[in-house]
Amino acid sequence: MTRTPIQYEYPPFTLRSNTLLFHDWRYVHHGTTRWTAAAGEPIERYSDEPLPDVVEWQGTDIPSGIRLRAIPARKSESFLCADSPWEEHLRHATIIRDGGTYRLWYDTKSLGCYAESDDGTTWRKPKLGLREFEGSTANNILWGENLSPEPDYIGAGCVFIDPSSPAKEKYKSFHNRHIDADVFEKYRRRYPEDTSPRAHLGIGRGKRTLAQAGATSPDGIHWTPFDLPLVVHGSDTQNVAYYDEVLAKYVGYFRTHVFRRRSIGRAETDDFRHFPLPDTIVWPDAGTGPADVWYANGRTSYPGASDYHLMFGRKWSVSEDRWSIHMATSPDGVLWSFPPESQVLAPGSHDEWDAGGSAVGPGMVDLPGDRVGVPMIGYAVPHKYPRRKPLGEIAWATWQKGRLVALVADEHGSFRTPALLFEGDTMRVNVRTKHVGNLLVEVVSDDCNPISGHTFDDCDRINGDYLDHSVTWRGDPIIRREGHRPVSFRVKLSHGELFGFTFG
Repeated sequence: MTRTPIQYEYPPFTLRSNTLLFHDWRYVHHGTTRWTAAAGEPIERYSDEPLPDVVEWQGTDIPSGIRLRAIPARKSESFLCADSPWEEHLRHATIIRDGGTYRLWYDTKSLGCYAESDDGTTWRKPKLGLREFEGSTANNILWGENLSPEPDYIGAGCVFIDPSSPAKEKYKSFHNRHIDADVFEKYRRRYPEDTSPRAHLGIGRGKRTLAQAGATSPDGIHWTPFDLPLVVHGSDTQNVAYYDEVLAKYVGYFRTHVFRRRSIGRAETDDFRHFPLPDTIVWPDAGTGPADVWYANGRTSYPGASDYHLMFGRKWSVSEDRWSIHMATSPDGVLWSFPPESQVLAPGSHDEWDAGGSAVGPGMVDLPGDRVGVPMIGYAVPHKYPRRKPLGEIAWATWQKGRLVALVADEHGSFRTPALLFEGDTMRVNVRTKHVGNLLVEVVSDDCNPISGHTFDDCDRINGDYLDHSVTWRGDPIIRREGHRPVSFRVKLSHGELFGFTFG
C-alpha cells in the first residue's frame, strides 16, 4: 500500500500554492489540553503526591462552534451534445485550459473526439481529417482502432499535460484497450507480478481481456500508442492519470473491487510505460447505503493549487439505478475524506437532460465570472435503462472561486491554524457572513502569543460576501513578522462561512 508522503510532516507547514483552503481539517489545529490545580498551577501526571482538592481542565485553542460543509455545484446548460452521426453515446470527458483555449477530449462509445472553445461556452468541433467515418475524414474524430488493435472497444479516456516530459510527449492519454492472448503473454512475461488475478479468464479460449493503455502526443491531436498496455487490470470506466510534481511520479486512479463492490484504487509509477496493480483507497464503507457502489473517481486538483486534490466520486445507487456525485478532498492524493453533506450533484428531475445522473471528468479550470468548473456528462435515462442513441450531453459543474467546501459557524466559532510558512506579507480572505455575522483574525507568533498590533482588538471586522477581501489591522494590511518566521492565525467567525486565505 502506498504510504502518504506527509505522514511525518510537522509544523510549520509550507503553503506550496500560497493558498489555504478549508477543504478538510488539515489547517485547523486541534488545540491542546491540560489539567491544573484551582489556581492554575500544573499538576504532575505521574506522581506519588496526592491530588489537590480541585482539578480543573484547561484547554487552549480548542476549535469550537465550527463544521465543514461541501458546497453543491451549479449545473450549466449543456454545451455539447451528440449531433453528429459518429456520436452515438457521449462519455468520459477531459478538459484542459491550454493557454487561452479550453480543450475537450471525449469518448463516443468506441471513438475519441475533440472540441475546443475560447470562452468555455461556445464550442467548435474542428474537422481534423485524421479518421475516416462513412467515407469522409471531415470530422473531429481523434482515435479509434488506431489506439487499439481491437476496433470494437477503445474508450474511457483521460488526457493530461505532463510537465516533466519532452515536447514530443507533452500530452498523454490513459485509456481502456482490449488485448488478445498474444499481447497478454508478452505483458505477463515482462511483468509477471502485475496482472489482475481475473485478467487471464477467457484468454486461453481465444477471448480478450481489458487492460489500461497509454499514448503520447506533442499537440493533443496526433497520438502514438504504446505497444504494451500500462497495466492488465479490468476497469471499464473513466480512469484518471496525472503527473504529480511533488512525488515526481505518475499517479493513476482506477476502478477496483472489494467484496465485489465497485471501489476506487490508486497506483503510482516512475515511468509512464507501466503501472503496478492499484491499491484500493475508497470503498463503499458503512457511510454509504447498502445498495451503493463507487462507479468512477473523477479525480482532479484545484486550479493553480495542486496541493488541493479533489475527487468527484460517481456513486451508483443500484436500488434507484441513478448516479449522484460526491466530493472527497485530499492533501496528497493518498489520504481521502468526504466532508459532511458531500453530495455536490444530484440527478435532474424526470424530464431533464440529466435525469439519470451525471459523470464528472477530470480537469477543473478557471471560468469567466469568478468561477471554477469541471466537465459533467448528463444522461436522460438511468444507467441500465435500454439505451437509444443519441445519449449524453456535456455541461459544466461550477462553483464560485475557492468555494467548494465551507468552514461554517452557525453562530459563534473559533479556532487556530497550525504554524504556517508562506510568501508575502498580506492576507486576503474568501468569506460570506450574514448581516449579524463577522470575521476577525489574530496573528500569533511561534510561542502562541498574539503579535503586537495584530490582535483581535486590532483587526478590522469583516462583514459581507467577499471572494477576495484584504484583512487589515487598524487599516494596515501588512503582517509584521520577524524575518518571515512562521506564524499561525486565530480566527473568530460568527454567523458565516469561511472558504480560505490567500497570501501575497
